[in-house]
Amino acid sequence: MKKTFIAVALVATMGLAFASCTNKAKCWKVEAKQTVSMEGESDAMITTFYVWSTESELDATIKASSIGISVGDVGGVSTTYTKTPADEFKTQQDCMANPPQMNM
Repeated sequence: MKKTFIAVALVATMGLAFASCTNKAKCWKVEAKQTVSMEGESDAMITTFYVWSTESELDATIKASSIGISVGDVGGVSTTYTKTPADEFKTQQDCMANPPQMNM
């Protein structure tokens, strides 16, 4: 019984250790594609920006950012987000030094 308890405690501790290591804050490249549809025609604008966040808080961080607020969904407009790790930026300062870029 004592060995079983120790084994379960060890597995639980290892699980927590691995879970906490995978959810560290890092730089994310976010592409917000805003599509406007009117009278059968559509046009798209893509805004690329970088955020520093954990993966579990990424969606909330995007929505709270000024870019996330400005490209929200309104009548005839839909927004989709593509999120990829920007591993080339190792610090928050390097990540946030990139200004947003818009492509039409």
